[in-house]
Amino acid sequence: MIGMLLALHMPAQAQAQDQPLRKGDPAPEISLLSPDGLPVRLSDMKGKLVLVDFWATWCAPCVSEQAELGKMYNDFRAAVKAGRF
Repeated sequence: MIGMLLALHMPAQAQAQDQPLRKGDPAPEISLLSPDGLPVRLSDMKGKLVLVDFWATWCAPCVSEQAELGKMYNDFRAAVKAGRF
C-alpha cells in the first residue's frame, strides 16, 4: 500500500544519525518541498502509511522498479489524492 509518494528529487534537509537505525526505531526526520513549494516533513504524516523511495537513474534495479511503483500509485490514486492514507 502507498501512503503518499514523495518526490525526493527536490532539495531535502537531513542530519546524520549518531547510531544506525534498528527495526522498530522511529524514522529519522525528512523534510522537503512539495511540488507546489510547500514544506513537507515526514513527521507531519505520523499515523499514515508512507512510502519513501530513494533511487538513482544509474541504478538499474531502481529504474526497473519504477514501473511497479507506478502501478501501485494507479491502484491507490484516488485514496492518495483524497488524503485517506
